[in-house]
Amino acid sequence: MLKDMPLPDELRPPSVLEMTMNYLLNNIMDAGGPGKWEDWFDFLWNRTRGIRKVYKDVCFHVLLRPVITN
Repeated sequence: MLKDMPLPDELRPPSVLEMTMNYLLNNIMDAGGPGKWEDWFDFLWNRTRGIRKVYKDVCFHVLLRPVITN
């Protein structure tokens, strides 16, 4: 399980995740429309999934750091 985890230097810092999410919410969220909803949803779901995954990995590293180093 631990070997599947990214190295700490491969993770995006929280500031980058926040900046990406802000961009999606402020610039992409209103881009959907008739005939485009499926592509819009797929794009947003894919990008936010990436943010969720990185955030989960960051939390996992922070929570397990004491266990791994001992």
